Amino acid sequence: MTTPTIAVFGATGGCAQTALAHALKNGHTCRALTRSNPDKLKTALLARGISQDVLNSKLTVLQGDAKDKEIVKETLRCNGSIVNKILYGIGLAEPIFQFSLITPLTLADPRVCESTLATVLQAASDLHKESASSNKPDIYLISTTGISNGPRDVPILCWPFYHWLLKVMHDDKKKMENLVRSSANSPERGFAEYRIVRASLLMDGEEQGLKAIRTGTEAKPSIGYTINRKDVGLWIYKHWLESPKAADENGAYTITY
Repeated sequence: MTTPTIAVFGATGGCAQTALAHALKNGHTCRALTRSNPDKLKTALLARGISQDVLNSKLTVLQGDAKDKEIVKETLRCNGSIVNKILYGIGLAEPIFQFSLITPLTLADPRVCESTLATVLQAASDLHKESASSNKPDIYLISTTGISNGPRDVPILCWPFYHWLLKVMHDDKKKMENLVRSSANSPERGFAEYRIVRASLLMDGEEQGLKAIRTGTEAKPSIGYTINRKDVGLWIYKHWLESPKAADENGAYTITY
């Protein structure tokens, strides 16, 4: 069985970085794009137990902006073709407080997820048009609970926190989700299938393992308060990245404790 090649966007974040670490430990060839010095990501992966030999042989880290289509295309290229899987984990930078009763917290770039995902999708589409191969990668997005069009997927006590304090951030995540959903219907799309993981409130801490994680769908969400970033990354790797094809269907999946 062929080990899928993987491109990761947002690998300095805890969820995507954990998934990347699991992929490297299991022999996947990976590529990552980071705005910061690549050595920062490599140092973090060394601290997670990834050997220098594995980093040298299995990981390529590029430095640049995920809004730059050319560097994104380079991240998606692997051994002369496009990668098998794309993990998109670009998330929220440090929030900025502002004097507003409606949106007390904002971001330096309130459209960071929507705009960078648009670049990734366009880059994948361009590469597919340029390639003689009919293969397209699958794409996996890290999102959040609290933005579902279906039944409520957060505890009632968290409702004000999600829909008032985090409104700007969650609006961006929702636009990101809508973008991949609408793109999935286009014959020009550069990806085969998509999955969205909506994690409950992210916390730091040690892995509790897959048995501790409850999984739901948009129609039947699992409702909980928190989940550790390391468990989100583990879940993503085991469910979607490890095998050539994920068993789940296109759509959004909630995970929580």
